[in-house]
Amino acid sequence: MRRTHYQNLKVAEDAPVEVIRAAHKALMAKYHPDRYGPEGEKICKIVSESFHVLMNPATREKHDQSIKDLKTQEAKDSDVSNYSLSRIGKLAQVPAYIGLLISCHCVIVDFISGLLVVFKKILRFLISPLALLGYFAIVAGIGMKYFEESQFLEDLLDKYLVRKDRAEINSVDPLTVRTPQSIMELIELVEIPSGRFFMGSTDPNPDENPYIEIEIGRFKMMSKEVTFELWDKCVLDQACNHIPQDNGGDRQSSPVVDVSYEDVTEDFIPWLTAQTERSFYLPSEAQWEYAAKGGKETKYYWGDQFILNVANCSTQCGDAYQYPSVGGEFPANLFGLFDMAGNVWEMTSDCGNIGHRNNPVNGSPAVKGDCSRMITKGGSFGSSQNDLRSARRVRIEKDRRERSIGFRLALD
Repeated sequence: MRRTHYQNLKVAEDAPVEVIRAAHKALMAKYHPDRYGPEGEKICKIVSESFHVLMNPATREKHDQSIKDLKTQEAKDSDVSNYSLSRIGKLAQVPAYIGLLISCHCVIVDFISGLLVVFKKILRFLISPLALLGYFAIVAGIGMKYFEESQFLEDLLDKYLVRKDRAEINSVDPLTVRTPQSIMELIELVEIPSGRFFMGSTDPNPDENPYIEIEIGRFKMMSKEVTFELWDKCVLDQACNHIPQDNGGDRQSSPVVDVSYEDVTEDFIPWLTAQTERSFYLPSEAQWEYAAKGGKETKYYWGDQFILNVANCSTQCGDAYQYPSVGGEFPANLFGLFDMAGNVWEMTSDCGNIGHRNNPVNGSPAVKGDCSRMITKGGSFGSSQNDLRSARRVRIEKDRRERSIGFRLALD
């Protein structure tokens, strides 16, 4: 039963006019729109309507009569003996309900039958000659992939190893190594003099601040980035587990990319140290930036203004390369180092912190902070002119491999 006007005003059905007026006033004050907004406005409208109905004797009498009629009807409805059979069970509607259920059953059966037909067609296709041909193509493709990888290793073996005549092969030594080119002959080291320089930039960039003076001791650095040729030797010696993918240029002389910090520090450097009996290491960020500037305090190693065709970067640089170039294609800086701007981003041994406020002032690497990342420097063949600034730094995860990131090593 719907609410009565008495219930809206929260008064008894025999409440006098004074009580109704007081209840109306209290409710209007309580649910005033200023306090309850749109909802209060709705409530006040209902309360006001009920108040006017009950304050008018004629409308109140009519309202009271409707209440009595509803109560009488409810009393009759509660007496089951007064119900007719059709009202209790609504038997007249039972056939319609049964017909609806039968229709739903038919629809469901048709739907399931359709699914079975589709499933049978799919099953026939899966065992058809065309499908079998497709399975063969997939298996052949997977096999070709592994064949290509094994063929790549075979090419490396043919490049660095010579097979003996079968008559000379014994069960212990099936392959013999050629007299290899000395590992150190593939590495050109440049003497970096000791000195002081200002690390970072004066730009309002927190990642390149503060602009602080650093003292660097004398050390040596590779004049060019480590090449695929050197890395492939490490792979052949089974010291390097990862076989990196090149960018399509001269694989032998191009800087190696697609290797991670962990690949370099855990596999390559220990192998190179054992081969050469020299303790190579990734330079610190301070060492790298000092070497890149080549004794200058300018944005680029050649000056503060960008010059076209002096580095391998994006189309902004004027060069024609779409991939890393062979080391030495562009002019060296004053220290004799090539590609310290552009070509490939180069790893450093510093932890990947924002800015270098807490870096040691003696040029050592930052070994505290966000050490799940490293700092890379120098920009790459796909970088903008801004990325080639000596102060530019990018943080990269140490287990990440990118075809735009390489490295060069230093030696005390």
